[in-house]
Amino acid sequence: MARLRRGPATPQGGPDELTKQMGPSRRSGMEPKLRVWVVFGKRLKFGDGRARLLESIDARGSLQQAAAEFDMSYRNAWGYLRELETAAGFKFVERAGGGRGMRLTPAARAFLKRYRAFQRTLDAAASRSFARAFRARPVKPRRR
Repeated sequence: MARLRRGPATPQGGPDELTKQMGPSRRSGMEPKLRVWVVFGKRLKFGDGRARLLESIDARGSLQQAAAEFDMSYRNAWGYLRELETAAGFKFVERAGGGRGMRLTPAARAFLKRYRAFQRTLDAAASRSFARAFRARPVKPRRR
């Protein structure tokens, strides 16, 4: 009498079939990409673009120079920040000492640090999950 093997069924075209069809050279060029946003209310999103703008302001000490780096007008960048501050309920930038230039507030630095840590955690989890989902699975011979 033949025995039926129980266990999770692999759908046709599932991971085992996919890994056979793709081969290791194609899989090695694949990687997951995530886009992560923090949403304030229902509209405003804080993502990588705003994070990079804040990091540039912090590095350059100037909203004008940071805006130029991203091919944005000063007015557009300033509007971006005002909209973010209104939605978040706290200031992200302040005038630097001496009245010239701009710097991030301590609250903005803390928020940015947490956002980047959250993003890194999700990227690492996605990479682990991706590796499990797309790794080559050797076909084991069945014992008779």
